Amino acid sequence: MNDSLIVPFLDQSLSHRALRAEIMASIARVMERADIEPFEEIELLERKVADLCKTTYAVCVNYGVDSLILALKALGVGYGHQVVTSANGLISTMMAITRVGAAPVLVDIDDTLAMDPNQVESAITPQTKAILPVHYGGRMARMDVIMDIAAKHRIPVIEDASQAMGAAYRGQPAGSIGRIGCFSFFPSKDVAGCGDGGVITTNDETIYRRLHHFRETLGIARGCAPLDSVQAAILLVKMNYLEEWNNQQRDIAGFYNRKLAKLMNVPVVEKHEQPVFHLYIVRSRDVPHRRLQQALMEDGIDARIHHPLPVHLQQAYAALGYKSGSFPETEAFTKEFLSLPIYPCMPPNHWEFVASRLEFHLKKCRLTEVCDVL
Repeated sequence: MNDSLIVPFLDQSLSHRALRAEIMASIARVMERADIEPFEEIELLERKVADLCKTTYAVCVNYGVDSLILALKALGVGYGHQVVTSANGLISTMMAITRVGAAPVLVDIDDTLAMDPNQVESAITPQTKAILPVHYGGRMARMDVIMDIAAKHRIPVIEDASQAMGAAYRGQPAGSIGRIGCFSFFPSKDVAGCGDGGVITTNDETIYRRLHHFRETLGIARGCAPLDSVQAAILLVKMNYLEEWNNQQRDIAGFYNRKLAKLMNVPVVEKHEQPVFHLYIVRSRDVPHRRLQQALMEDGIDARIHHPLPVHLQQAYAALGYKSGSFPETEAFTKEFLSLPIYPCMPPNHWEFVASRLEFHLKKCRLTEVCDVL
């Protein structure tokens, strides 16, 4: 166990301390104004998000999952319909689909950790009412291919960009390529609320009006009211630093890549991609990822294994009929991938320590038949 340095997986307190004065002043303005209908901050935040995503409209909601639910409802998705999404998608994505009464139809992932576009067309049926790619870990799905397939079959696309605010693909921002984009302000996200929140983007005026209608009618009945103004005040400040934070995380990812590329599979980003590295995920094919995680944890490094049981093998979704082996790449993801600490304002000595200790454990495990450190 390392006694001198503890590296958390995520530490939002660093950015909070740096912005404390600005955030408190923003909250104070809301409190001093004390409007009965305090929508000013919400409207400003919606405008800021729309400008970032280069969309005409944005609509804030209370929860990230509600952004998906209202997006599906705005497209008329409901009982008897199907939605194509990725097998390693977040549980919130699956919950949103089933919440509106539709059935998820899963496809495997490719090396972006998002849906494999080569498998999308074969998953489409007459009941398919939407395609829902998840931009996993801040890296976008191959949207050009997905959009071509969607256009061919006249099926709308919803981007689950909850982990990809500020990412881009072929110069187009996340949330602007599909008919609707959905984002989350959950406390683990790069633009993190002190609670929860979400926002929906679109260029379609009809969709925008439906979203407003559902938020103000159906939404209020089930707790999906607009984002509250105090949260919006906090997020307005943080949005000003998103580009800086995303660039910091790209620098950390670049450092990890340089240190680890000869030792294991690291993210290989194509020239037309601009990920945000909400997660930095490496693949260890020969050294078990749980061994590496345990060794790093003993060093005081909080590495994570995301989704140890993929959604298609969980009891809650057994009725979908998928079995072990249905999605080999997704299942390999749960068995071989490890997420390293990465977050805004992460001190350089922390990322250097993470890379050096992972390098040490990988080399030691490969040089010895029995890895004593484990």
